[in-house]
Amino acid sequence: MQAMIRKIVLLLLVTLCVSSPVLLGIPVSLFAESEKTSPQMCEKRINVREGSQHFAIPYCRSRALSDGHSTATRAVIVIQSSSLNAGDCYKWMWEAAGRTNNQSNIVVYAPQLPVFKDIAAYNLADNVPVWEDSEWAVGGDSLKLTGTRATQISSFEVIDQLIKAFYDRQKFPRLQHIVVVGQSAGGQFVNRYAITNGIHAEAAGKGLRIRYVVMNPSHYLYLDNKRPSPVDATLRVPNAMTIFALNNYLPAAEHHDANSGDCRNYNHYPKGLEDLWSYPARRTTTSMKTSYKTRDVRYLIGALDRERNAEGLSKKCSSDLQGFVRLTRANLYWKHLKDIYTDDISRYQRIVIVPGIGHGSENMFKHPKGGMEHIFDYVPF
Repeated sequence: MQAMIRKIVLLLLVTLCVSSPVLLGIPVSLFAESEKTSPQMCEKRINVREGSQHFAIPYCRSRALSDGHSTATRAVIVIQSSSLNAGDCYKWMWEAAGRTNNQSNIVVYAPQLPVFKDIAAYNLADNVPVWEDSEWAVGGDSLKLTGTRATQISSFEVIDQLIKAFYDRQKFPRLQHIVVVGQSAGGQFVNRYAITNGIHAEAAGKGLRIRYVVMNPSHYLYLDNKRPSPVDATLRVPNAMTIFALNNYLPAAEHHDANSGDCRNYNHYPKGLEDLWSYPARRTTTSMKTSYKTRDVRYLIGALDRERNAEGLSKKCSSDLQGFVRLTRANLYWKHLKDIYTDDISRYQRIVIVPGIGHGSENMFKHPKGGMEHIFDYVPF
Protein backbone atom coordinates (compact mmCIF):
# COMPACT_ATOMS: atom_id res chain seq x y z
CA MET A 1 0.00 0.00 0.00
CA GLN A 2 2.79 2.44 0.90
CA ALA A 3 4.56 1.68 -2.37
CA MET A 4 1.34 2.35 -4.26
CA ILE A 5 0.88 5.69 -2.46
CA ARG A 6 4.45 6.73 -3.32
CA LYS A 7 3.89 5.95 -6.98
CA ILE A 8 0.66 7.97 -7.00
CA VAL A 9 2.43 10.92 -5.36
CA LEU A 10 5.25 10.67 -7.91
CA LEU A 11 2.74 10.61 -10.75
CA LEU A 12 1.12 13.77 -9.42
CA LEU A 13 4.51 15.46 -9.06
CA VAL A 14 5.43 14.60 -12.60
CA THR A 15 2.10 15.93 -13.83
CA LEU A 16 2.75 19.23 -12.11
CA CYS A 17 6.45 19.58 -12.77
CA VAL A 18 7.20 18.19 -16.20
CA SER A 19 5.42 17.89 -19.50
CA SER A 20 2.76 15.32 -20.24
CA PRO A 21 4.89 12.88 -22.31
CA VAL A 22 6.06 11.44 -18.97
CA LEU A 23 2.54 10.14 -18.53
CA LEU A 24 2.72 8.43 -21.90
CA GLY A 25 5.38 5.91 -20.94
CA ILE A 26 8.67 7.81 -20.90
CA PRO A 27 10.50 6.30 -17.90
CA VAL A 28 11.03 8.30 -14.73
CA SER A 29 13.49 7.08 -12.13
CA LEU A 30 11.79 5.97 -8.93
CA PHE A 31 14.56 7.84 -7.16
CA ALA A 32 12.59 10.96 -8.04
CA GLU A 33 10.58 10.29 -4.87
CA SER A 34 13.23 12.18 -2.89
CA GLU A 35 11.74 14.55 -0.36
CA LYS A 36 14.57 17.09 -0.56
CA THR A 37 14.74 20.42 -2.26
CA SER A 38 17.81 22.65 -2.39
CA PRO A 39 17.75 25.43 0.25
CA GLN A 40 18.67 27.98 -2.43
CA MET A 41 19.45 27.97 -6.13
CA CYS A 42 22.48 29.70 -7.62
CA GLU A 43 21.33 32.27 -10.19
CA LYS A 44 24.07 32.01 -12.82
CA ARG A 45 24.57 29.17 -15.30
CA ILE A 46 27.49 27.27 -16.79
CA ASN A 47 26.97 25.89 -20.27
CA VAL A 48 27.92 22.22 -20.64
CA ARG A 49 27.02 19.59 -23.19
CA GLU A 50 26.48 15.88 -23.55
CA GLY A 51 26.85 14.90 -27.17
CA SER A 52 24.77 17.40 -29.14
CA GLN A 53 22.63 18.35 -26.14
CA HIS A 54 23.37 21.59 -24.31
CA PHE A 55 22.67 22.01 -20.59
CA ALA A 56 22.74 24.95 -18.19
CA ILE A 57 24.22 24.11 -14.77
CA PRO A 58 23.47 26.53 -11.91
CA TYR A 59 26.58 27.82 -10.18
CA CYS A 60 27.68 30.38 -7.63
CA ARG A 61 31.00 32.06 -8.34
CA SER A 62 33.40 34.82 -7.47
CA ARG A 63 33.69 35.74 -11.12
CA ALA A 64 31.86 34.72 -14.30
CA LEU A 65 33.55 31.72 -15.89
CA SER A 66 33.13 33.32 -19.31
CA ASP A 67 35.04 36.41 -18.14
CA GLY A 68 38.09 34.48 -16.97
CA HIS A 69 40.56 36.08 -14.57
CA SER A 70 43.81 37.70 -15.65
CA THR A 71 45.67 37.26 -12.33
CA ALA A 72 44.18 34.11 -10.78
CA THR A 73 46.72 31.41 -10.02
CA ARG A 74 44.35 29.10 -8.11
CA ALA A 75 40.82 27.94 -8.94
CA VAL A 76 38.75 26.22 -6.28
CA ILE A 77 35.80 24.05 -7.29
CA VAL A 78 33.72 23.37 -4.17
CA ILE A 79 31.07 20.64 -4.26
CA GLN A 80 27.79 20.93 -2.36
CA SER A 81 27.13 18.74 0.69
CA SER A 82 24.17 16.49 1.42
CA SER A 83 22.25 19.65 2.36
CA LEU A 84 22.41 20.61 -1.36
CA ASN A 85 23.85 23.93 -0.19
CA ALA A 86 26.03 25.07 -3.08
CA GLY A 87 25.38 28.72 -2.17
CA ASP A 88 26.56 28.27 1.41
CA CYS A 89 29.60 26.27 0.32
CA TYR A 90 30.54 29.03 -2.10
CA LYS A 91 30.09 31.74 0.58
CA TRP A 92 32.20 29.92 3.16
CA MET A 93 34.92 29.06 0.65
CA TRP A 94 35.15 32.64 -0.61
CA GLU A 95 35.38 33.88 2.99
CA ALA A 96 38.17 31.36 3.60
CA ALA A 97 39.96 32.66 0.49
CA GLY A 98 39.75 36.13 2.01
CA ARG A 99 41.81 34.95 4.98
CA THR A 100 44.77 34.07 2.78
CA ASN A 101 45.69 37.70 1.98
CA ASN A 102 45.73 36.50 -1.64
CA GLN A 103 42.04 36.52 -2.53
CA SER A 104 42.62 38.66 -5.63
CA ASN A 105 44.50 35.73 -7.20
CA ILE A 106 41.86 33.09 -6.38
CA VAL A 107 38.61 32.18 -8.12
CA VAL A 108 35.93 30.03 -6.49
CA TYR A 109 33.21 28.13 -8.33
CA ALA A 110 30.39 26.12 -6.73
CA PRO A 111 28.45 24.14 -9.36
CA GLN A 112 24.97 23.22 -8.16
CA LEU A 113 23.53 19.79 -8.87
CA PRO A 114 19.75 20.13 -8.42
CA VAL A 115 17.36 17.34 -7.43
CA PHE A 116 13.93 16.43 -8.82
CA LYS A 117 11.81 18.61 -6.55
CA ASP A 118 13.89 21.66 -7.46
CA ILE A 119 12.15 21.71 -10.85
CA ALA A 120 8.95 22.94 -9.26
CA ALA A 121 10.51 24.74 -6.29
CA TYR A 122 12.64 26.99 -8.51
CA ASN A 123 10.79 26.78 -11.83
CA LEU A 124 13.92 25.37 -13.46
CA ALA A 125 14.19 25.61 -17.22
CA ASP A 126 14.03 22.40 -19.23
CA ASN A 127 17.76 22.56 -19.97
CA VAL A 128 18.76 22.33 -16.28
CA PRO A 129 19.40 18.64 -15.47
CA VAL A 130 18.40 17.18 -12.11
CA TRP A 131 19.72 14.20 -10.18
CA GLU A 132 18.48 11.67 -7.68
CA ASP A 133 19.26 12.91 -4.20
CA SER A 134 22.23 10.62 -3.54
CA GLU A 135 23.43 9.69 -7.03
CA TRP A 136 24.83 13.13 -7.87
CA ALA A 137 27.38 12.55 -5.09
CA VAL A 138 28.91 9.50 -6.76
CA GLY A 139 28.93 10.52 -10.41
CA GLY A 140 25.47 9.27 -11.31
CA ASP A 141 23.67 10.30 -14.47
CA SER A 142 20.96 12.92 -14.28
CA LEU A 143 17.36 11.70 -14.19
CA LYS A 144 15.95 10.66 -17.54
CA LEU A 145 12.80 12.77 -17.91
CA THR A 146 11.38 14.54 -20.97
CA GLY A 147 12.52 17.20 -23.40
CA THR A 148 16.13 18.22 -22.92
CA ARG A 149 16.27 16.06 -19.78
CA ALA A 150 15.72 12.94 -21.88
CA THR A 151 19.50 13.15 -22.42
CA GLN A 152 21.44 12.26 -19.29
CA ILE A 153 24.74 13.67 -18.07
CA SER A 154 27.00 12.48 -15.26
CA SER A 155 27.66 14.89 -12.41
CA PHE A 156 31.36 14.09 -12.90
CA GLU A 157 31.15 15.15 -16.54
CA VAL A 158 30.00 18.57 -15.32
CA ILE A 159 33.27 18.96 -13.40
CA ASP A 160 35.30 17.71 -16.38
CA GLN A 161 33.85 20.47 -18.52
CA LEU A 162 34.34 23.10 -15.83
CA ILE A 163 38.01 22.15 -15.62
CA LYS A 164 38.35 22.26 -19.41
CA ALA A 165 37.19 25.88 -19.33
CA PHE A 166 40.44 26.69 -17.52
CA TYR A 167 42.44 25.49 -20.53
CA ASP A 168 41.68 28.83 -22.22
CA ARG A 169 44.89 30.76 -21.59
CA GLN A 170 43.40 33.91 -23.03
CA LYS A 171 40.99 33.95 -20.09
CA PHE A 172 43.13 32.30 -17.41
CA PRO A 173 46.71 33.17 -18.39
CA ARG A 174 48.30 32.64 -14.95
CA LEU A 175 46.26 29.74 -13.58
CA GLN A 176 48.41 26.93 -12.17
CA HIS A 177 46.40 25.16 -9.48
CA ILE A 178 42.92 23.63 -9.47
CA VAL A 179 41.50 22.31 -6.20
CA VAL A 180 38.38 20.14 -6.20
CA VAL A 181 37.02 19.98 -2.66
CA GLY A 182 33.92 18.65 -0.97
CA GLN A 183 32.66 18.01 2.55
CA SER A 184 30.33 15.15 3.62
CA ALA A 185 28.42 14.09 0.48
CA GLY A 186 30.73 16.48 -1.37
CA GLY A 187 33.61 14.45 0.07
CA GLN A 188 32.07 11.28 -1.35
CA PHE A 189 31.91 13.06 -4.70
CA VAL A 190 35.56 14.17 -4.65
CA ASN A 191 36.80 10.74 -3.52
CA ARG A 192 35.14 9.03 -6.50
CA TYR A 193 35.93 11.78 -8.95
CA ALA A 194 39.63 11.74 -8.01
CA ILE A 195 39.81 8.01 -8.75
CA THR A 196 37.65 7.76 -11.85
CA ASN A 197 38.22 10.91 -13.89
CA GLY A 198 40.26 10.71 -17.07
CA ILE A 199 40.99 14.42 -17.31
CA HIS A 200 43.78 14.66 -14.73
CA ALA A 201 46.70 13.95 -17.06
CA GLU A 202 45.19 16.11 -19.80
CA ALA A 203 44.98 19.07 -17.40
CA ALA A 204 48.59 18.50 -16.36
CA GLY A 205 49.56 18.71 -20.02
CA LYS A 206 47.96 22.16 -20.04
CA GLY A 207 50.11 23.26 -17.10
CA LEU A 208 47.33 22.79 -14.52
CA ARG A 209 47.93 20.80 -11.34
CA ILE A 210 44.79 19.33 -9.78
CA ARG A 211 44.48 18.59 -6.08
CA TYR A 212 41.54 16.75 -4.55
CA VAL A 213 40.49 17.50 -0.97
CA VAL A 214 38.16 14.89 0.50
CA MET A 215 36.48 16.06 3.73
CA ASN A 216 34.48 13.85 6.11
CA PRO A 217 32.69 11.56 3.62
CA SER A 218 30.27 8.95 4.92
CA HIS A 219 32.02 6.21 2.92
CA TYR A 220 34.73 5.65 0.29
CA LEU A 221 35.42 3.92 -3.01
CA TYR A 222 37.68 0.92 -2.30
CA LEU A 223 40.13 -0.27 -4.94
CA ASP A 224 39.95 -4.01 -4.24
CA ASN A 225 37.50 -6.44 -2.63
CA LYS A 226 39.10 -6.59 0.81
CA ARG A 227 37.62 -4.77 3.79
CA PRO A 228 38.91 -4.20 7.33
CA SER A 229 37.84 -6.84 9.82
CA PRO A 230 35.57 -5.45 12.54
CA VAL A 231 37.61 -7.47 15.04
CA ASP A 232 41.21 -6.47 14.32
CA ALA A 233 41.07 -4.28 11.17
CA THR A 234 42.93 -6.90 9.13
CA LEU A 235 42.12 -6.43 5.46
CA ARG A 236 40.47 -9.52 4.00
CA VAL A 237 37.58 -10.50 1.74
CA PRO A 238 34.44 -10.41 3.92
CA ASN A 239 32.08 -13.39 4.26
CA ALA A 240 29.11 -14.42 6.40
CA MET A 241 31.32 -14.68 9.48
CA THR A 242 32.48 -11.10 8.90
CA ILE A 243 28.86 -9.92 8.99
CA PHE A 244 28.28 -12.00 12.14
CA ALA A 245 31.26 -10.29 13.77
CA LEU A 246 30.04 -6.91 12.51
CA ASN A 247 26.68 -7.44 14.17
CA ASN A 248 28.34 -8.15 17.50
CA TYR A 249 29.33 -4.49 17.67
CA LEU A 250 25.95 -3.12 16.65
CA PRO A 251 22.59 -2.79 18.41
CA ALA A 252 19.98 -5.30 17.24
CA ALA A 253 18.11 -2.65 15.26
CA GLU A 254 21.19 -2.10 13.09
CA HIS A 255 22.11 -5.73 12.43
CA HIS A 256 22.83 -6.75 8.85
CA ASP A 257 21.64 -9.80 6.94
CA ALA A 258 24.63 -11.45 5.27
CA ASN A 259 22.34 -12.57 2.44
CA SER A 260 21.00 -9.10 1.70
CA GLY A 261 21.86 -7.47 -1.59
CA ASP A 262 23.84 -4.69 0.04
CA CYS A 263 26.03 -7.14 1.99
CA ARG A 264 26.57 -9.46 -0.99
CA ASN A 265 27.23 -6.54 -3.36
CA TYR A 266 29.44 -4.58 -0.96
CA ASN A 267 32.09 -4.20 -3.66
CA HIS A 268 29.78 -2.85 -6.33
CA TYR A 269 30.13 0.78 -7.29
CA PRO A 270 30.00 3.27 -5.57
CA LYS A 271 31.72 1.37 -2.70
CA GLY A 272 33.93 -0.77 -4.96
CA LEU A 273 35.05 -1.22 -8.56
CA GLU A 274 32.57 -3.89 -9.61
CA ASP A 275 29.43 -3.15 -11.65
CA LEU A 276 30.68 0.32 -12.56
CA TRP A 277 28.29 3.08 -13.55
CA SER A 278 28.50 4.89 -16.88
CA TYR A 279 31.14 7.53 -16.07
CA PRO A 280 33.69 5.35 -14.20
CA ALA A 281 33.16 2.59 -16.76
CA ARG A 282 34.87 4.82 -19.34
CA ARG A 283 38.18 3.64 -17.84
CA THR A 284 39.49 0.21 -16.92
CA THR A 285 39.90 -0.63 -13.25
CA THR A 286 43.60 -1.24 -13.86
CA SER A 287 44.01 2.22 -15.35
CA MET A 288 42.19 3.85 -12.46
CA LYS A 289 44.22 2.03 -9.81
CA THR A 290 47.51 2.76 -11.56
CA SER A 291 46.92 6.47 -12.08
CA TYR A 292 45.39 7.15 -8.68
CA LYS A 293 48.58 6.47 -6.76
CA THR A 294 50.31 9.65 -7.94
CA ARG A 295 47.33 12.02 -7.75
CA ASP A 296 47.53 14.78 -5.15
CA VAL A 297 44.79 13.88 -2.67
CA ARG A 298 44.22 15.12 0.87
CA TYR A 299 41.83 13.25 3.17
CA LEU A 300 40.67 15.61 5.90
CA ILE A 301 38.62 14.25 8.78
CA GLY A 302 37.37 16.10 11.83
CA ALA A 303 38.82 14.65 15.02
CA LEU A 304 35.35 14.88 16.58
CA ASP A 305 33.48 13.32 13.64
CA ARG A 306 33.11 10.03 15.46
CA GLU A 307 29.41 9.82 16.33
CA ARG A 308 27.48 6.75 15.21
CA ASN A 309 24.26 8.74 15.03
CA ALA A 310 25.80 11.69 13.17
CA GLU A 311 23.58 13.25 10.53
CA GLY A 312 23.95 11.67 7.12
CA LEU A 313 26.13 8.75 8.26
CA SER A 314 25.36 5.71 6.14
CA LYS A 315 24.60 2.61 8.20
CA LYS A 316 24.25 0.25 5.26
CA CYS A 317 26.09 -3.06 5.36
CA SER A 318 28.47 -1.96 2.58
CA SER A 319 29.28 1.17 4.58
CA ASP A 320 29.70 -0.54 7.97
CA LEU A 321 32.20 -2.89 6.34
CA GLN A 322 34.40 0.23 6.12
CA GLY A 323 33.98 1.05 9.85
CA PHE A 324 31.24 2.37 12.10
CA VAL A 325 31.90 6.14 12.16
CA ARG A 326 33.52 8.65 9.82
CA LEU A 327 36.78 9.04 11.76
CA THR A 328 37.32 5.28 11.83
CA ARG A 329 36.37 4.91 8.18
CA ALA A 330 38.93 7.53 7.18
CA ASN A 331 41.74 5.84 9.08
CA LEU A 332 40.81 2.42 7.73
CA TYR A 333 40.65 3.76 4.19
CA TRP A 334 44.18 5.11 4.60
CA LYS A 335 45.22 1.64 5.77
CA HIS A 336 43.58 0.22 2.65
CA LEU A 337 45.50 2.63 0.40
CA LYS A 338 48.78 1.66 2.05
CA ASP A 339 47.89 -1.99 1.53
CA ILE A 340 47.32 -1.29 -2.19
CA TYR A 341 50.25 1.06 -2.80
CA THR A 342 52.57 0.43 0.20
CA ASP A 343 53.87 3.36 2.26
CA ASP A 344 54.90 4.95 -1.03
CA ILE A 345 51.39 6.43 -1.21
CA SER A 346 52.49 8.98 1.40
CA ARG A 347 54.68 10.64 -1.23
CA TYR A 348 51.58 11.82 -3.05
CA GLN A 349 48.64 11.70 -0.66
CA ARG A 350 47.99 12.62 2.98
CA ILE A 351 45.47 11.98 5.70
CA VAL A 352 44.94 14.83 8.13
CA ILE A 353 42.97 14.66 11.38
CA VAL A 354 41.71 18.21 11.91
CA PRO A 355 41.70 19.01 15.65
CA GLY A 356 38.61 20.30 17.41
CA ILE A 357 36.30 19.82 14.40
CA GLY A 358 33.26 17.59 14.03
CA HIS A 359 31.23 17.56 10.84
CA GLY A 360 30.75 21.22 9.90
CA SER A 361 31.58 22.41 6.38
CA GLU A 362 32.31 26.02 7.29
CA ASN A 363 34.65 25.05 10.11
CA MET A 364 36.49 22.53 7.93
CA PHE A 365 36.96 25.07 5.13
CA LYS A 366 38.28 27.78 7.45
CA HIS A 367 40.35 25.75 9.91
CA PRO A 368 44.10 26.59 9.77
CA LYS A 369 44.96 22.87 9.67
CA GLY A 370 42.03 22.08 7.39
CA GLY A 371 40.99 24.02 4.35
CA MET A 372 43.33 26.93 4.83
CA GLU A 373 46.40 24.72 4.57
CA HIS A 374 45.20 22.06 2.15
CA ILE A 375 42.95 24.05 -0.19
CA PHE A 376 44.90 27.29 -0.28
CA ASP A 377 48.40 26.18 0.82
CA TYR A 378 48.12 28.97 3.38
CA VAL A 379 50.01 28.58 6.63
CA PRO A 380 49.78 31.68 8.87
CA PHE A 381 52.96 32.88 10.47
